[in-house]
Amino acid sequence: DLQFIFWSCNTGFIRYATPLQSYWEDLIQIIGDNFMDTLLEILLDNVYPCDVIDFNNTIAQCRLRQDIQVPSSITLPITVSYGAYGYALLAKKSAYTLKPTTSNISPLLGSTEVTYGKADISQTTAAGIDLLHIAIERKSQKIFNLLIQLGAKIIWPCRGQTPSPPTPYYTVPDVYQPPSHIFVAAKCHNDYAIDYLSKQPKYLHEYEADVLLVRGIGRVFDDDAFQVTEVWKEALGFREKHNLDYPGKPALDLYEGVQEVKTLRDIDNLSEKRDLIHCVLISERIFGPLYYTSCEFKIQLINCLYSEGPVNHWRCCELLYQLLQALVKRNWKPPTQQSINQFNTLLYHVNKQLPAYDNTVITMEKFAAYFKCIYTSYASLLERIELNMNVSYQECLNQLLAFLNIWFQKFPSFTTLESVVHRNPLIVEALQLLFHPLTRDETIFHSIMKSENFLKNENVLNTFIAVSTPDMLEVSDKDGLTALHFACTLETVPDSLIPSLIEAGSHIDSVTSSKRTPIESCISELSPQYLALISFYPLKLVCLSARIIVQYQLSTDKLPGFFETFINLHRTPNSKGED
Repeated sequence: DLQFIFWSCNTGFIRYATPLQSYWEDLIQIIGDNFMDTLLEILLDNVYPCDVIDFNNTIAQCRLRQDIQVPSSITLPITVSYGAYGYALLAKKSAYTLKPTTSNISPLLGSTEVTYGKADISQTTAAGIDLLHIAIERKSQKIFNLLIQLGAKIIWPCRGQTPSPPTPYYTVPDVYQPPSHIFVAAKCHNDYAIDYLSKQPKYLHEYEADVLLVRGIGRVFDDDAFQVTEVWKEALGFREKHNLDYPGKPALDLYEGVQEVKTLRDIDNLSEKRDLIHCVLISERIFGPLYYTSCEFKIQLINCLYSEGPVNHWRCCELLYQLLQALVKRNWKPPTQQSINQFNTLLYHVNKQLPAYDNTVITMEKFAAYFKCIYTSYASLLERIELNMNVSYQECLNQLLAFLNIWFQKFPSFTTLESVVHRNPLIVEALQLLFHPLTRDETIFHSIMKSENFLKNENVLNTFIAVSTPDMLEVSDKDGLTALHFACTLETVPDSLIPSLIEAGSHIDSVTSSKRTPIESCISELSPQYLALISFYPLKLVCLSARIIVQYQLSTDKLPGFFETFINLHRTPNSKGED
């Protein structure tokens, strides 16, 4: 009989090493997985040992031995081995550079000459700044040429992952350190270095747009808005053409600089103003929402676009849409009166422009998307409004209702709307927000029921009722008042309103926190014809069942939770189990 004996073990795995540059006395950490209990051996360039100080399953620490002459300023690959068991796998190539140290300078007086080899000078740094960086800052063309001849390494910005919106670019991410030489050259107005670095074939295509952008940074400090605009337009156009998604730190600096130097109000030349608008529109597609754009600057842009003619009107609304999103994501804590006024001003501009649009230009889908944004924005804003800011709260609701009124006036046909709703989930999702509590335990639907402008248009009411019938069963304010309660207390109401509400699923026997049904509201505040209309309307079978369950206190243990909620709507003052 044959017998096989074998062993298995998990192969070690290196994820990364840190730091990648340090001095003799510093510990080097190797981060990974499945480091064996057997003695590890860590080598630089597979030659120079790094003594293991401590390790566990995921981290190994080592320190270079000073009695071994490890070359400084040269990048050496890191390997981890287990003797006869082989080497650990690498997630990515890890390398380490030993920084040079000076132990003695002699003589202390007089001239001193320090000589570096070609390899050393390419990466030698002082306080984290390499020699080429210093030469560019000081505009020393002679030293710049010498360093290039000696093989100084050209640093380009690291292309890290694009930060996802809505994170504002208020700070420079670590992936952009150190700054690129070409960026430093632009900041220091070193045209010679810019020309040389921008012609490097290895980086020309990928960084040409950034090169063009940083050329304009110097113009920003010279307060020359026209030159900035020209450079910006050329650079962003190139980046858009070549699908270069993330503009990089230089582009962000340039954009901020433009706004500090010139705003639309300061520019008198119409063609120059149009160029700046064009740049902003291009950058919108590249940068995404411009989170650090001031409200004042964006409003100026919108007003300028609006004056250019009807072709740009819907674009104005789209810019406002982005600005609404950006304002909400700034997360005011709490919002100031000025912030709320700005918000209402923006929506006022929208409401002012919308009626002029043809329905083929601004569709139901666009209205739905826009309303969803506005609703979310207001919900985020209103929940932070202090209780004593009632005026601001009412102004917000008024602007929101004005937008809805325009929406349904432009699409008055109930049949058309109903067919669109069943066909387009986006519109359904937007309209269902009408039945969600906006703030203070009140929905937009309740605000609509109180609004005289909406009650004048029966198509609007029918639309709301038909859009989300199931939600109508549970919509109530903090006092338990449903839409039917409101309808029964109104002095003037369309004849079709109450029947429409009942047919849609509103319950004539649902009660408020004070145990009042819609019928009782009618008795005290409405004419007999409305009382008769409700009193003799047949109860739905589910309502009768719910009332029997309540009256005889039947067990609901096996019923789903939403049924219990439904049953609780039918608890009347006399529903305590008496026959």
